[in-house]
Amino acid sequence: MSVLVGCLFHWKQAIRRKLVDLRIPKEAIRTAMSPGIMDTLTVIPVDEIVSHEIPYVRSKIDERGHKKAWNTFWSYFSQTWMKNYAPSWWNVSEMILTYADIRSRTNNPVGSYNNLYKGCFKNGLPNPCVWLQVIKRAAVRVCEMLDQTRKNIRDPPSHLVVADPRIPADYPLDDLDE
Repeated sequence: MSVLVGCLFHWKQAIRRKLVDLRIPKEAIRTAMSPGIMDTLTVIPVDEIVSHEIPYVRSKIDERGHKKAWNTFWSYFSQTWMKNYAPSWWNVSEMILTYADIRSRTNNPVGSYNNLYKGCFKNGLPNPCVWLQVIKRAAVRVCEMLDQTRKNIRDPPSHLVVADPRIPADYPLDDLDE
């Protein structure tokens, strides 16, 4: 069994940004982005997304009063996430079928470097040799942590929220067999 570490966070972030751009109400966005709603698009077989999954997700969201914005969003989703970007790039249903251990999380340690190392350099612009040593030590720590996590020697850092997208219990699986 292989362990795959991906980043569902950035996919959901792109979806959320589009919803915000379309001025969809915050409560509707909160519902759409909650576990078991929009993220289920990533686990249903690709050939079922348009015919089964999108109608399922839409049934979970209150689109009243903002139908035009939601229709615009679903047009965007179809164009962007079904055509421009291959669903195999963001949908993990095939990996699930092969029993891959999928751990979707945001796992980019570079994102926190600015805040983490702000205090390491007293005058703002460090000597390049000092800077290189600090970054090298950090890179070694991150590589060791990732290696130990992959080998199940240690748990992922607590700041990495594990997302475990699953097919919701109320999803009409019987329809998929037809």
